[in-house]
Amino acid sequence: MSGHSPDPVLESRDDEPLLGRPGDVTQRSDEVIYRNIFTGTASIAQAGIWILAALVWQGVLNQPLSLFTPHPLLVISGLLLQVQAALILQPTATPQHKLTGTRIHSAIQLLSVLLFLSGFTIIEINKGSHPHFVSPHGILGLITVIVIVLQALVGVFQFFIPATIFGSVDAGKRIYKYHRWSGYVLLLLEVATVVAATQTTYNLAAIHIPLWGVLVSVVLVLSGVGARIKKQKLGLLSSRLSRVPLRNFSTARSNRDVLRPATAPKSTPDVKHIRQNAELYAQNCLDRNYAAHATIAKLHVATRQDTNQGGEPENKDGLNLSEQLAGLKLEAQKLKDDSQAMVDRKATCTEEINRLALALPNLSSPFTPVGHDPGLVSYINFNPQKPPSWTGQSAAELQARSHVTIGTELNLIDFASSATTTGWGWYFLINEGAMLEQALVQYALSVARRRGWRTVAPPSIVYSYIAEACGFQPRDQHNEQQIWSIEQNERDRHNKPQRSLTGTAEIPLAAMYAGRDINAGDLPIKLVGASRCYRAEAGSRGVDTKGLYRVHEFTKVELFGWTDNVDAGSKSTTPSSDDLFNELLEMQTEILTSLSLPLATRKRDIEALFPSRLRHGSNAGAAAVDSSIQELESAWGEVTSASICTDYQSRRLGARVRGAAKESRFPHTVNGTAMAVPRVLAAILENGWDADRGVVVVPEVLRPWMDGMETIGRK
Repeated sequence: MSGHSPDPVLESRDDEPLLGRPGDVTQRSDEVIYRNIFTGTASIAQAGIWILAALVWQGVLNQPLSLFTPHPLLVISGLLLQVQAALILQPTATPQHKLTGTRIHSAIQLLSVLLFLSGFTIIEINKGSHPHFVSPHGILGLITVIVIVLQALVGVFQFFIPATIFGSVDAGKRIYKYHRWSGYVLLLLEVATVVAATQTTYNLAAIHIPLWGVLVSVVLVLSGVGARIKKQKLGLLSSRLSRVPLRNFSTARSNRDVLRPATAPKSTPDVKHIRQNAELYAQNCLDRNYAAHATIAKLHVATRQDTNQGGEPENKDGLNLSEQLAGLKLEAQKLKDDSQAMVDRKATCTEEINRLALALPNLSSPFTPVGHDPGLVSYINFNPQKPPSWTGQSAAELQARSHVTIGTELNLIDFASSATTTGWGWYFLINEGAMLEQALVQYALSVARRRGWRTVAPPSIVYSYIAEACGFQPRDQHNEQQIWSIEQNERDRHNKPQRSLTGTAEIPLAAMYAGRDINAGDLPIKLVGASRCYRAEAGSRGVDTKGLYRVHEFTKVELFGWTDNVDAGSKSTTPSSDDLFNELLEMQTEILTSLSLPLATRKRDIEALFPSRLRHGSNAGAAAVDSSIQELESAWGEVTSASICTDYQSRRLGARVRGAAKESRFPHTVNGTAMAVPRVLAAILENGWDADRGVVVVPEVLRPWMDGMETIGRK
C-alpha cells in the first residue's frame, strides 16, 4: 500500500509535453519544487547551459582581466538563471505549486534582468567612441535587452498589479499564454545572440570560444526546455477544444483522470440548480473554506453556436447541372462536418460542466451557523456550576490522568510496540483494553438494532471513484492528504481502477445502493456497520493529538440511512431525512449519555471532556488549573458527528427512488457516528479514573461484554 494519491493532472491530451508522455513533467503534489529543475528532460537543458557557461567562463578567465571581462560573465550568468527560472515553473500544475513557482520564477528573473542590464551597460560604456550596434551581435544584443525589459515588466504587471494595468485580474490572466510564448521566443533570441558573439573580433582574437561548442550547448538547452513545453499552457488546444475554457481544481481530480469501468455508477450533478443559484454556491464555497471553488459564480461555458451561416446556397449563372451537383455535395459535406464538430463540442462542454459541478462542496443547511466557532447547544452529564473535581488539579496531576498514562500503567495500551511495527498514529489495545473496544462496538450495535437498524459488516477497501462520489477526495481544499490509495503495479495502473482504504464505513454502506433503483416502499433504509477506518490525518502532532485522539487506523460504528426526497410540507407518511436525522441524534445521545461521560453538544456534534486535552497557561507550573468554563474550552473533544447530505451522494452514486408511477428522483442520505472507539475509550479511561484506588470504573452498560467486571485495575 502507498500513501500516494493519484496526482491531479490537467487534461492529459492538452497538457501533454511537445515531446514525451502525458504527465512526464507534471509536478506531483508531494514533490518539493526544486526537483522541477531536474525532472524529465531538464537534465538535458542543465547539461547544455552549464557546458555553455563553462565555455564562456573558461575562455574569459584564461585571459588577463580587462574592462570587457565582466560583459560575457554577467550575460552568461543571466542566461543561466533564465533557464533555471523556466525549468522550475514548467512542471507546476496545482494552484499552490503555480503560486510558489511563480514567486521563485519572478525572483530568479529579476536577478537575471539585473545581470543582463549590467553586462549591456558595461560593454556600451567601454566601447567609448567606437561604433555601437553595427555587428550582428551588437544589434541582436540591443534587441534582446529591450525584449528582456518588456518581458519582465509584463510579468510584474500580470502577477502583482493586473487590475491597475490591465483593468482586471481576468484580463491579466488572458495574456498569460502570450507571456509564455514571448518567453520562449526570448530564449531563442538570447541563444542566437550568444552564437553571434562567437564571430566578434573580441572572441576570435582573444577568448576563442568555439562555435561548435556553443552550437552543441544551445541545441541541448533548446531540446531540454522545448521538450517540456505543455501545449495547454501555450493555448495549443485541439480545434474542438479551443474555445472551451477548461479549469482544474486542486481538491478534485478531473473525472477523465480517474479510470472508471463501464459498471461504475454515472454521476448526475444538478447543473440546472447550480446555474440558477450560482451566487448561493459561490458563497457556500467561501463559507466552507473552499475559496478556490468560489469562481463557479463566474463560470459560463457556451454550448451553442450560431448555426445560421447564411441563406440558401446561391445558384450562379453559367454553371451546368454537374457543376451545381458537385457544389451541393461539397456544401452537404461541409454541413455534415460542421454538425459533427458541434456535437463533439457540446459533448466536451457537457463533460466539463459536470466535472466542475461535481467538484463543488455540498450546500450547507440554512440552519448551520457560519464561522469557525461552534455554538454551544446544551450540556449532558455536566454541570458548569459544579465541574468535575479534577479541574482543580495541578498540571502534573492532570498528566497522570491522561489515557496514555493510565492505559500504559494498567497494561491496556501498547504504544511502544506499534512504534516499532508501524509508526506514529498506531497502537495496540491489549488485555481489558481490547475487551473494552469490543464492548463499545457491541453496545452501539445493540442500541441501533433495538431501533430497527440493520447490521452490516462492510469492506474496508473500495474503488477510489466510489470514495470520491461519497465526498471523500484524496486531498482536501488545502491539498492535504485525506485517504490512502492502494499502490498499483505498472501493468494495472492504466487498465484497472484504483482502490482506496475507507476512512469510514459511510463509504461502503452508501455504495451498497450505487447505480440501483430503490423502491419507494422500501424507504427508509437504515444501516449500521462496524469497520476498521483509515485516515491519513495530515494535521500537526500537537499535545491534543497524542495517544488515541488522532490516529491513522481505528474501529468505528457508523449509522447510514436512505430516505425519500419529499418536501417538508408534503402529506407523505414516509419519514424524511430530517426525521431520520433526529432519530440518529437521539441514538448518539443515548449511547454517550449511558457511558456517564461529561458531554456538550455544539451545532450537531457531541463533544466529551478530556482532562489530557486541557491546555495550561505558560505560568501554570504546578498550580491548580482555573476551573472556569472558559479555561475548560480546550478540554472538549469531538466524539460524534452527524450529517444530512440531501441528494449530494445519491446523485454521484447514481442511486434513484422509483415510485408507483415510475417517476424517479434522487433520495437523501443521512449519516452519523454511533461509536468512534479510540476517542470514547480514551474518554472513559480519563473520566472513569479513580486515582485513590488506582482503577478505571467500567460504565455499567458495558459490563455484560466485559465479563461483568466493574473496574479495571493494576495486575
